[in-house]
Amino acid sequence: MRALFCIFLAVFLTACAQQSNVRLYPGNEQASSNLLTVKIPQDLEVTSINGQRVPAANRLIGGQQALELLPGDYEIVLMYKRVFDIGGGISHEVIRSRQAIINLSGSAGDAWMLQYTQPESLEQARELRSRFEVTAINQRDGERVASRSGDRPTSALAQLIGMESSSDDADNVVMPLQANTQPNTPVARPAVSQPSTQAQPAATLPATDATLTTLQQLWLLLTPESRQQFLDWAQ
Repeated sequence: MRALFCIFLAVFLTACAQQSNVRLYPGNEQASSNLLTVKIPQDLEVTSINGQRVPAANRLIGGQQALELLPGDYEIVLMYKRVFDIGGGISHEVIRSRQAIINLSGSAGDAWMLQYTQPESLEQARELRSRFEVTAINQRDGERVASRSGDRPTSALAQLIGMESSSDDADNVVMPLQANTQPNTPVARPAVSQPSTQAQPAATLPATDATLTTLQQLWLLLTPESRQQFLDWAQ
């Protein structure tokens, strides 16, 4: 059991330290010159893209993300989220900002950099619960796009209850808005399933990406003493 925890912890710590691009397009790998890149700064979490939850967009914690998308139009919903230590790590407070909604349009080779004013204290971070603004800057021509306000933050428990688990790679693929609204594109109709007479479980186990993200967030919630105690136990 301890060996299993050690392996899982090693994978978890490695994922925290990674700094790589996040591929959100279908098909074979493409060069960046054929894609639209959206750079997400540290402490910003992507809530949805074009109305779709994208677990892969929040797989890495602690650094800048670069989302690789097909050229086109996108509506990205983000929020600021960070764990603040209180009293030298004696306790903590998780800050979740109000959502910011930003609409971007990009051609092949375009790169948008998202920017926001980082709070310098816990008090400033708390103010983001009522107002949070993000600006996107096109690194090719300098165009700037401002965000608009979205929903206010929900509790961590509400977010966990609302999570949907899925192991389908399609959940980590986002198509441009115009591609989603093509009138001549045939849409496959899902087969209608008959209701089962057997009792269904209340919840399913989370997918690998969701589990890793949850463990990363739990690690951030631990105090330095608790982290060290766990590492000592795992050795």
